[in-house]
Amino acid sequence: MKTEYEYRGRVLNFSASKSTIKKLYELNRISAEVWNHCLDLVEHAQASEHIVTKNFLQSHTKGQYPLHSACVQTVCIRFAESRKACYEARQMGHNNKYPTYRKTSFPTRWNETGFSLLNTGPRAEEHGDNYKGVLKLSTNIAKSFLYLKVKDISHG
Repeated sequence: MKTEYEYRGRVLNFSASKSTIKKLYELNRISAEVWNHCLDLVEHAQASEHIVTKNFLQSHTKGQYPLHSACVQTVCIRFAESRKACYEARQMGHNNKYPTYRKTSFPTRWNETGFSLLNTGPRAEEHGDNYKGVLKLSTNIAKSFLYLKVKDISHG
């Protein structure tokens, strides 16, 4: 029996230093490199008659980028889902095109293993600065982390 889960995403307002913002843009550039690598893998797979799946993409991008592994997997999954959506649309008679556009920036997304919340709860208000907690993002660049001050965040 397959169990379905429902996830909620939330947009958070945050503040960070200029160097942290610069690193976030750099992570978006690296995510775009992963997307472009997926495009190259599709070209190569079609030439050698391999089937392109998200597992194929994830296995060929694993450990090649200075980005948290879950972030790389998310890019591969989104790429595979866009190909699948195009295929399904074509089956219904639409004239959709497969992804071929090379990107210079792609939004980096973290799953539950790539971030943690620090200083949340009622005691966080004691720290002042009008923020409720700190979001700790794993970057996997020399095992470093980025810290963002978050203004509105609920407990739990």
